[in-house]
Amino acid sequence: MHGPERASRAVMWCLVALAFANAVLHVRAVNWSLIASDNWTMIHPFLADAIAGRLDLGNFLVRRAGVDHAQPLNKLVMWLNYRYFGLDFMLEGFLAMAFGLAALLVLYRAMVAEDSRATRPPSFYLAFAAVAGVFYSLNSSFIYTYSMVTMWYAVYLLAFLMLVAGWHALRRGVFWPLAAATFALGIVGDDSVYLDAAALVLALLFYGARGNAMRRAWQAVAVIAVAVLLSRGVYWAFGETSGTTQAMFNQPLTARIEGLAAQWRDAWTWFAVPASSGLLAGESLHGLAGEHASTVRASLALLLLVAHAWFWWAALRLRPGAAWLAATMLMLMFYAHVAAILVARIFVKGAPYLDQPRYVSFYQFGIIALLLMGMAWVLQRPDARYRRWLAAAAFAVLLVQVPATYLAKHREPRIDAHNRLMAMSMAAVARDPLHPPAGCPLAMNLCTLPLERRIELLRLLRDNRLSLFSPQYARRHPEDAAAVALATEGR
Repeated sequence: MHGPERASRAVMWCLVALAFANAVLHVRAVNWSLIASDNWTMIHPFLADAIAGRLDLGNFLVRRAGVDHAQPLNKLVMWLNYRYFGLDFMLEGFLAMAFGLAALLVLYRAMVAEDSRATRPPSFYLAFAAVAGVFYSLNSSFIYTYSMVTMWYAVYLLAFLMLVAGWHALRRGVFWPLAAATFALGIVGDDSVYLDAAALVLALLFYGARGNAMRRAWQAVAVIAVAVLLSRGVYWAFGETSGTTQAMFNQPLTARIEGLAAQWRDAWTWFAVPASSGLLAGESLHGLAGEHASTVRASLALLLLVAHAWFWWAALRLRPGAAWLAATMLMLMFYAHVAAILVARIFVKGAPYLDQPRYVSFYQFGIIALLLMGMAWVLQRPDARYRRWLAAAAFAVLLVQVPATYLAKHREPRIDAHNRLMAMSMAAVARDPLHPPAGCPLAMNLCTLPLERRIELLRLLRDNRLSLFSPQYARRHPEDAAAVALATEGR
């Protein structure tokens, strides 16, 4: 590696470190450290069974009826959290960021897997820095506020490991890593494996068709299919359904298709919102553009529609390689996740629901895939023009992160105040379970649970010195001192 390339790579890693550190600091500022939202559904029965010593494999594989995920890794982390850390979900947020760092490193490995010693232009490294900027973007604070969403980085890590294993299966005919990664994704990601595995399967077949490697591609597809079936077998054998999500989501496929068909006039929105939100989501867009947000979003979506057309034109023009495979899989992951949101939620909630802040984590794959295809292009097309275009696009993406970060930092005091309100609301319920306080935040589900369950959960937390009742939690979160005092007063 020559001096200029070494310098370019060093700058890239510095920018990656900056983006990652920025996201970690945001976790520290906005994370829900208390039990919130769907995490309350894990307290009973999972945590209750853990405390009673009744845990078995089935506890980790329980999910609710409707569109839900078992989330066994989250439950394992919750168990460790309860045993050693007093049930502090900020620690889960930090662990999720560690998964996010590992995921990005694996993705970089996928991009250089073809020849790690090959010479690469500075624009390649700048583009990957932009990938990190998007992957750790503060475009949506909610990704870092709710650790259950932040933990999606663990699923992405397994998906990227599956990608790298798929590449080695194509090139070397070694299939067991692909089977292991797919099986792990099937267990940890539950039915999310269908989306990510389908994306890799299509990318592998596309690679095989264009690279004269159909035999290896079909072998890899067969391995993926068997691994997915084995992971489903574990769920069928040991998992169960307990409870339900909102009744409106428990609909047959025909009702979902009919619901989407009735909204056909919103079809452009189905692309425009996910595509543009990967770069500027609702929170950031309205903060930057104000009353012109709709116009800016439409313009950005049109630009990205052209970019998506270029993506597939480039995919047909370039020789398939490791970078090409990574870009193709991630773009297909973007499409798969958007399609899943449409079928699972939009059919009944309508197009405005696409603006849910947590979905930005999926939407970012579209922007990342475009950057990855640009990187694949400059590896095969040495023309200086292409390198300049990629560098300009990467610089623009990095530049967008500056106002996105500024707006996120501007949101931090408001989010912190909301988090303190959550803590005080939980403490108030602990003092008087019969009368939850008015204005209890929506994420503090404890306020709306049936009285018997409310009392049961509070007794479990208090008796085991967890969450607000934990001395460890109180030491780590002096900002919640008033809530801790209220919850534990006289006890």
